[in-house]
Amino acid sequence: MRSLIDRLRRYNEWRRGAATGQPDPKQLGEDIDAAILLLEGMMDFETYEKELKQLYIFYRRKKRELFERCALANNQVRVGDIVTDHVGSVMVEKIQPCGQVSSGSTEPSCLYRGGEYTKKGKPFKSGSKRDVYQSNVVAINNKVV
Repeated sequence: MRSLIDRLRRYNEWRRGAATGQPDPKQLGEDIDAAILLLEGMMDFETYEKELKQLYIFYRRKKRELFERCALANNQVRVGDIVTDHVGSVMVEKIQPCGQVSSGSTEPSCLYRGGEYTKKGKPFKSGSKRDVYQSNVVAINNKVV
């Protein structure tokens, strides 16, 4: 490393008119290539912060994908099923993963959205809709889970 620096310094002095002999062009090319490799390997704090931020974004996206894949893989409910929780029943129209991916404290699970149904299995006249959390489901299509 020290000899590389010395050779590049001598070349620069010669280029500026110092009374030294012309450096060997082949050696100079090799020295420049070596210096480029060294410079490319250097990292300042700004680059570090930028790359760390990109890594964190990538990590969060992959964690979300894993969370959703797990939630959907462990889901027993299908669109059209009637799910019942402590409030009542809902005919499922939409299924989506839910939970807190960031904290890591909540297991992946699903949220079911749909129209409310009476105990007799009829839709509410109002057409009201609500959500049911997978963790609160006590029955699917009137079968206790």
